Amino acid sequence: MTTNSKKLILSVILLFSIPLACSIPTFGQNATPTPEVMDPAAQQPGVDLGDMIATDATSGNTVITITEEQLNQMLTEKMASDPSAMLNEPVVTLRDERINITGKTVQAGMEFAANILIAIDVDAEGQPVINIESVKIGPLEAPDAVREVVSGLVLSMFNTAVGTGLSGMKMESVTINDGTMIVTFQQN
Repeated sequence: MTTNSKKLILSVILLFSIPLACSIPTFGQNATPTPEVMDPAAQQPGVDLGDMIATDATSGNTVITITEEQLNQMLTEKMASDPSAMLNEPVVTLRDERINITGKTVQAGMEFAANILIAIDVDAEGQPVINIESVKIGPLEAPDAVREVVSGLVLSMFNTAVGTGLSGMKMESVTINDGTMIVTFQQN
């Protein structure tokens, strides 16, 4: 068998095995409950940040509490307003100090499951630090260039969700657990 024949056979095998591999379930991934995502047309437009802000009377800190449902609504609206969005049918879950975003993406004319795992921290200056732990398209890890794009999009969405900073306040912490993300700001 010639080298060209071997390459052709290998190419055909790869072409047909990628969709098959993408349909294989990933065990343990669906262990957390998935929040119910309403039809975007049935949702009320926009999420009001004012409804999420509270001030702790004892510490004077400002606390923003965002739920999975609110994040899902924001993400769905963002994707619906962007015809070139990379992710379709996004679902956000908040568990174990991580944001997990799942959805579908179309690459090279084929639809694949997508999964993005994110951790958020705060640096010494009170700025959010986005750590993209994983970006999977089907069963494969996405290249670094995709991770960088995702990191920028997540930072933009995070800043939109919590504001780029409340006047005279410095971000102190981000806590993610059991379906909520709590962002705490302290007075400068």
